Amino acid sequence: GWHRPYVHVFKGRGPVLDVGCGLGLFADVLRDEGVSSVGIDFDPDMVKASEDRGHAAILGDETSLKTMKERFRGIHLSHVIEHLWGEEVVLLLDCCWTLLEDTGRLVIRSPNWERKEVRHRIFWMDHTHKRPYGIPVITKILGDIGFKILSAGFEPYNYNDLFVVAARNPRPEDLGLRPKFGKSPFPRQSLRSRIPEPVKEILRKVRKSFQGRDQ
Repeated sequence: GWHRPYVHVFKGRGPVLDVGCGLGLFADVLRDEGVSSVGIDFDPDMVKASEDRGHAAILGDETSLKTMKERFRGIHLSHVIEHLWGEEVVLLLDCCWTLLEDTGRLVIRSPNWERKEVRHRIFWMDHTHKRPYGIPVITKILGDIGFKILSAGFEPYNYNDLFVVAARNPRPEDLGLRPKFGKSPFPRQSLRSRIPEPVKEILRKVRKSFQGRDQ
């Protein structure tokens, strides 16, 4: 559910290169829509897991893109850039420009640094995070490379991760293209529903003890 809104950007535009493919979950939803893809990940266990799900996946990192000969109609970068320093991001996005066919589309997703809980806690819970990137700096780098920004914004649920959709020489009708967000894939639960049953039982006993004192 988390990935599905972004399939709209790539519909009918395979093959898509999924950088940092992980388990191949984005490839799952692309396949559901008939879009072919190739994943790349630096973790051999993730590559194997993606292959076990029936997807094409190769071992490599952002530097591997420099030697790739294939061309793609789409590239997906979900929670990748925050693991890289600025000069590494520039190199990565420059490689994306080279690997994309004309009118090819690029999607970048990253944590929303404007959210207080992300800025003060969640971002730093991943020890591999190096620095945050906001929409202004992402769009500036893309523009300097030659990309045209189709849309940018924040997901309407959970921690409002940011997204940027860009393209290499887009068609006029592509301008304004956005992910199709629907109902949140993260159903909200009350605090009470997340409390383990043994803890609930202790709370009930404590509440009864206080009720007895009041009588």
